[in-house]
Amino acid sequence: MAKLATKLNVSLYDNPLTPEKDDYTAKVQLNGTLTNEQIANEIVAERTEYRPETILNILNISDEIKRTRLASGFAINDGVAQIYPAVSGRFVGAAAQFDSAVHSVGVTMVASSALRTAMSETKVVVQGPAPVGPVINKVLDVYTGKENNTITVNKSLKIFGQRLRIAGDNALVGIWFIAANESATRTRVADPDVVDNNPSQLTVTVPALAAGDYYVEVVTQSTAGQTLIKDPRSYQYGLALTIS
Repeated sequence: MAKLATKLNVSLYDNPLTPEKDDYTAKVQLNGTLTNEQIANEIVAERTEYRPETILNILNISDEIKRTRLASGFAINDGVAQIYPAVSGRFVGAAAQFDSAVHSVGVTMVASSALRTAMSETKVVVQGPAPVGPVINKVLDVYTGKENNTITVNKSLKIFGQRLRIAGDNALVGIWFIAANESATRTRVADPDVVDNNPSQLTVTVPALAAGDYYVEVVTQSTAGQTLIKDPRSYQYGLALTIS
């Protein structure tokens, strides 16, 4: 497969942790999320003799094997990352047993050497300060206690960031969950389900969504002050969140 030139575009955002006016942090401008179906199509584009449906099936089977082996105590090294099963939480006493109420099972991921090399060779292009608008830094599923990972239907989700306050009468204004699939179905959080509406934090009740992966997006006409802008500004969080 031909090696493609790679590039990361980044925008600069005010650093809320320091008082300096010229202190910024950089966020990568994501170009999208690559699915197994899209990977299969890219492989076919390299003139392979296999059909995309065959490749997609192989990729899906590979994912299932990895999930099963990780859950059985194996580590995975697939060329992109090294993944290890992990258990977190405090165990009191030598005879302590796992308790899902206080312990959790997850994974630890470390970039492979090939991925580290690829990232070190990519070109980083700084696009300058981003347009002033909402920014999501992280999300917290209050029910599971997990950050940037899950969402739970009919439970609280906290959204942390900057300039998040929802305001304005444009029909697009609000908090949206967008299906991370070909349909990209958009579901708006009902106004009464926005519990906290502050510039640095939103708390919402997750609507009755089907199982799957979703992006969260904030659309507002609010600014740093109380003045509303004419055209709404939006920010879609780059990590997909999962409802199981």
